[in-house]
Amino acid sequence: GQFNTGTGVFDANGLAGGAYTFTYTISGAAPCGDDVASFVINVTEQPNAGADGNATLCNTTGTNIDLNTLLVGADQGGNWTETSASGQFNAGTGVFDASGLAGGNYTFNYTVPGIAPCADDISTFTITVTPAPAAPGLSGGGTFCENDNITLNANGTGGTITWYTDPGLNNVFQTGTSATFTVPIGTTVLYVQEDNGCPGEIDSIVVIGISGPTLSVPLIVNGCEGDLLTITATSNAPLIWSTGDTTSTIELTATTDTFVVASVFTSCDTLIDTTFINVYPGFTIDAGPDQTIPLGGSTTIEATSTGLINSISWNPPTFLDCSTCTMTEVYPTQDVTYVATAIDENGCIATDNVTITLEGEITVYIPNIFSPNKDGENDDFGPYGPEFETFKMEIYNRWGGLIWQTDIPGGRWTGNHENGEQCQQGVYVYKIWGVFLTGQTFERSGTVMITR
Repeated sequence: GQFNTGTGVFDANGLAGGAYTFTYTISGAAPCGDDVASFVINVTEQPNAGADGNATLCNTTGTNIDLNTLLVGADQGGNWTETSASGQFNAGTGVFDASGLAGGNYTFNYTVPGIAPCADDISTFTITVTPAPAAPGLSGGGTFCENDNITLNANGTGGTITWYTDPGLNNVFQTGTSATFTVPIGTTVLYVQEDNGCPGEIDSIVVIGISGPTLSVPLIVNGCEGDLLTITATSNAPLIWSTGDTTSTIELTATTDTFVVASVFTSCDTLIDTTFINVYPGFTIDAGPDQTIPLGGSTTIEATSTGLINSISWNPPTFLDCSTCTMTEVYPTQDVTYVATAIDENGCIATDNVTITLEGEITVYIPNIFSPNKDGENDDFGPYGPEFETFKMEIYNRWGGLIWQTDIPGGRWTGNHENGEQCQQGVYVYKIWGVFLTGQTFERSGTVMITR
């Protein structure tokens, strides 16, 4: 259908490949017949590499494109070649890997070879690689006070910047080069990414919200003059005392009424609190002068003070009538130093000591008459003096008969026989032996009268 018989012109444009036959005839004059020549034209199809194409890719890891998907109307079986130099194109598969490449245009040819006399057909593809943005530069994070209004900034390259509240980038917080919000207590982490058509690297910024400072000190601390006082402040922030100390607990010696001040300085607030140091006047006692008394004797010791003695104790508490009285009788059997410890009405403590020294022989008093009538006076008989370590006392009647005895230190005769029978009024003989706690021995005999 594309042959002009008038002109003899054959147009092969667009025809399917194959053999096309034509005849040329010259009519003969009778009696000659016609003469015919035949012509065969073989038509070969022109190769078709399709239309040129282009695409845009990000250079993020794992980004690639199969260039075969860009072919439109092209013959199959062509060959791929890269005319740029990415070093990341597989000509066998037609896959171009853009991971990490520098931004720019990368060009590729798809060639369908022609069969002579037809020439090859080539289509060209341009792939534009766009670099993904680096993580934006972030500023404005740090530690802030609760309810502060702050602005965080992101410095990008002109793409769209998005702020997220989760590392998976699912929850959008704000968009833009800045994010403004009110700081809550605790730690807030925001994740930021720039997108210029390609999602960029992610960075994060931390905002820490703290509550305002707290400070508490004792209103008043009482102490006695000379005491070492301890004062403790409670705070959730570093503090400084008017003494220059920076520890929460300080110690100072009570000398006079004064104030100490604790201060806390933070970006959130400044707090000041004061403790009054109330110092009670000095408290002293006098246990009296040292004394020297006869061995076996007794004496009185007394603690005095210009202030009020609220309580007192003597130590050691031995040989005393009363170890908690300001004045007491002492019956020492050896040299002894007593320490008096007194407390006044303010709780202040004072001490003093007094030494009792024994000299000479032990004094022992043995009465010569007693009246065991149970009237509470002179109802028993025995020696009065220092305490015995070992002791024995025997009582005899006027005929020399032993009627009562004891070996218990401090034991006393109540005027009865050993069988409990009451002795008659009269004169009886006693014998006493013993060793005092001081180590001295004692022995005496004599008579005693019972009166009823």
